[in-house]
Amino acid sequence: MSVHSARVTPVVTALARIRLVSCLIFSRFICFWLIFFWPIVFGHSAQAAYSNYNSVLIGSQAAGLGGAYTALYRDSSAVAFYNPAGLAFATDSSASASATVYKKFDTKYGDLDQFTTASLRVNQGFFRGVPTASGSVLTYDKLNAAFSIVVPDYETFGGEIRSTASSVSLLNILDESLWVGGGAGIRLSDIRPELPHEIAVGVSLYYTARNLSRTVRERIITNGAEALVMSEEKNILGNAIVAILGVQSATSEEKVGSWNWGVSFRLPSLQINGTGSYFKSVVNTNPFSSISENHPSVTTLTKIPAKLTLGLAWFPKEEWTISVDLSGYEQVSYRDMTDPGTEADEIHHRTVANINVGLERPLTKWLTLRLGAFTNLSSHDEPSESPLLRSGDRIDQLGWSANLGIETREHFIFTFGGYYTGGRGQSVQLLDQTLARVPKSQQVFTMLVGTSFFF
Repeated sequence: MSVHSARVTPVVTALARIRLVSCLIFSRFICFWLIFFWPIVFGHSAQAAYSNYNSVLIGSQAAGLGGAYTALYRDSSAVAFYNPAGLAFATDSSASASATVYKKFDTKYGDLDQFTTASLRVNQGFFRGVPTASGSVLTYDKLNAAFSIVVPDYETFGGEIRSTASSVSLLNILDESLWVGGGAGIRLSDIRPELPHEIAVGVSLYYTARNLSRTVRERIITNGAEALVMSEEKNILGNAIVAILGVQSATSEEKVGSWNWGVSFRLPSLQINGTGSYFKSVVNTNPFSSISENHPSVTTLTKIPAKLTLGLAWFPKEEWTISVDLSGYEQVSYRDMTDPGTEADEIHHRTVANINVGLERPLTKWLTLRLGAFTNLSSHDEPSESPLLRSGDRIDQLGWSANLGIETREHFIFTFGGYYTGGRGQSVQLLDQTLARVPKSQQVFTMLVGTSFFF
């Protein structure tokens, strides 16, 4: 043995021991969180913008599989979000991005049309480029890392809540979130080859920003003349840090009849900042009177709920994939504005579970079909018949997805397809200066385009 080899061997051994100890500590940390802190986390309140957790599907391949991606890893735009442990099984560096080039909301309040007629109105939507996910994976020896940008929460509406001969109520709302961060994953079996299974652990860290803008206008007409005009504006901007821990058992070569499993745990978020504003004015012309409230700077709450997901993936035939995810979310209660004098929304997130199912199969050597189905249950309770405060909408939804993966050239995959989610339920809105429960239906049609490059 050469002198150089003799010097290098102790260094390599020391590095291997350090990696092994780090991975063992990390894996025990995950188990510690899942076993000990899970009841504590789900017994305390946290705040979030979410009403329906599966309204936005992340990634290209992952979206085609209906969001059932906790036990899979090839979609670099989604793996850090669903389960960062999957990063460890990437064999090539890659980059991918998906954009909802056509997102159409069909939302109705009050007297609802036949639910099945919404599909006939799909051509009445508008083009909105919302980049739901982009990411890149870099492979380095045994430790792989990723950069990730995702939009997991997005809702918009502009139009009438109610319109009669004597009054009209208008609502404009935009509620969206942006997450920017990255993750890393490492295989324990790379450090300890004697392990019977290939198991990996990973962690993702996101910096998040939530933006809510809501404007309400109401006009009441008496004897043909405008008698009362009400205007309300509310804005919330919040920032937080979110960490996701993951464990996955998989293989970089998916064999016929083999199984993958994965577990991911999204910890309660750490709030960094929460600010907002609130304005309301009421003008009555008969007799004349004017009342206004102005709160240009108020404190708001922005946190993301904890989430535990269990995932399985089965490969029944060559290049076939069947995947299933089961996710549970915590129960929370809060008011989104804490300053006195502001009309805060009373939000209660109930404990809720969703299931995602996906199928991927090749049609030709260069064309792959992906299909998915998922529940999108509301996290809110049924609104009171006589509400005193605004509360979240209760609209339980179902969804499905489909897209095609087209390998246009070696190492390059183009994705085209979309997904749908919809349901009907109840909402709390301001009508005639009084909060009231009104029926609401919502259906969202999304056209998805994505690209992936492996190098």
